[in-house]
Order: sequence, then structure tokens, then C-alpha cells
Amino acid sequence: MSISKLKERLIEIELAIKNQDLDKALTIYEEIDQNFEKYVKNIKQEELKSVLNLVEFLEKLLKEKQAELIETKKLLNLKKAYTRF
Repeated sequence: MSISKLKERLIEIELAIKNQDLDKALTIYEEIDQNFEKYVKNIKQEELKSVLNLVEFLEKLLKEKQAELIETKKLLNLKKAYTRF
């Protein structure tokens, strides 16, 4: 597996997260995880920075998505509480 393939898969995860397709993002992540050793063998030292930047950006997106989902859950629970009255 090449570094360009890894970057491509990470970008696909980014797009899936932005499009609210979390199942697809998870599937791609699991594929990367299964083949991680193959990716690591082919990454050169100078390419690590760009891959790290992509991973850090994905982490930021996921944290934002998590906060959004927590807020949505709170609002739904509040709505559910009001509908009981």
C-alpha cells in the first residue's frame, strides 16, 4: 500500500464525516486499521508530517461531530421530557 493510497483513504474518511456518513467513515477506518502494517512499511520520514496533519484534522472533525451529537442528544431528551407533560 502506498502513501498516496493512505492519504486518499483519509480524505475519503473526511468527506464521509462531512457528509454525515459515519458508517462509511468507520468502514474505511477499519480497512486502514487492518492494513496498517502495509501502510507503515511504505511511509517515508518526510511523508509522515503530511499524514499526521490529515490525521489531526480528522481528529478535530470527529471531536466537532461528537460535540454536535451530544448537543443533539440533549435537545432530543429535553424535547422528550416536554412531550410527557
